[in-house]
Amino acid sequence: MYTYYVELVGNGWDDYDTIFKNYFAKLVEVRKEVFGDDYMTDEIMFAALEGNVKTYGKSLTGTEDVFDENSGEQLEFKSIGAYQTAYGEDYKFTTVVLSENEIALDAYKAGLDTDRLAVYGISADEITAVKSFAVGVQTADGATVTQATVVVVKIGSTWYVDNTVTDTAPLYNFYK
Repeated sequence: MYTYYVELVGNGWDDYDTIFKNYFAKLVEVRKEVFGDDYMTDEIMFAALEGNVKTYGKSLTGTEDVFDENSGEQLEFKSIGAYQTAYGEDYKFTTVVLSENEIALDAYKAGLDTDRLAVYGISADEITAVKSFAVGVQTADGATVTQATVVVVKIGSTWYVDNTVTDTAPLYNFYK
C-alpha cells in the first residue's frame, strides 16, 4: 500500500477526494488478497493511511535513533531522508508568500465547473472574492527551491483554498 500511496501523492494533495477514493479502493483489493475478505472499517482505513503518511514523512525528513525509556532497547534506527540527501543533514525550510494577486471575480466565476462546485455544496454565487498567492519553499540561506500558485476564494467571511485550480505538485517533488 505504501508504494501506491507514494504514487498517489506524487502529484500533490490537490484532489484529495480522488486520492481517498483510489487509496481506499486499493486497500480493499489488498485486504482481499492478503486476508481473503473485504472486511473494512473506518479504523482499518485510516490506520493504514496514517501509517503510510508517517512513513512517507520519515522518508523525506529522516529519523533519529529511538530507544525505549525503560529497557534501553533500540526501537528505531537513524535514517537519512530525501531532504537531507538533497540539502544536507541540517536543512531547514521555510515557506514564504512571494506575491499576492487579486483575480477578477466575474472572469473567475465564469470559468468554474458548477458540477464540481456542487460536490462541495457551494455555488459560484457564494464566492465574493478571489486571490492567488505565489508560495515559495526556501532554504535557510533564502534560496527558493520551489514554488506554487495557491488560489483562495472567499465564501462568507472565510477564505478557502480552491483545490480545483491549485496545483501543489511542485511542493511535493522539488527535492528529486
